Amino acid sequence: MSPLKFGRIRTFGWDNVGVKRLTVALTSAKVAVLLVTHKFLASDFIVEYELRNLLGAQRQGVVIVWIAVSASLYMETSLKDLQAANDPSHPLDTLTDAEAMQELALIAQKIKQLFPK
Repeated sequence: MSPLKFGRIRTFGWDNVGVKRLTVALTSAKVAVLLVTHKFLASDFIVEYELRNLLGAQRQGVVIVWIAVSASLYMETSLKDLQAANDPSHPLDTLTDAEAMQELALIAQKIKQLFPK
């Protein structure tokens, strides 16, 4: 997503102060992009804290975009009620490199459209 960093889009990573950073990020975020894998959903912190807070932020206007990176049990989580940016039955890691890059370019365009000019 590097070409989309126009000062309006910030990427975000978690570290040991993730809870505080998450709370701060949710108060200013417009869009949350979730890269969903089986490991992502295996995290109690993500399922019990992050997803719950993101859904609360969604009610305040935050748009949640989730990307199926690998096969997962997303249907057993609150993600089942949200539209994925790609087809979860064909996660990115099942595609060829060229197909995955094409899919990521399409997803990036969808995300870009969420930011009015």
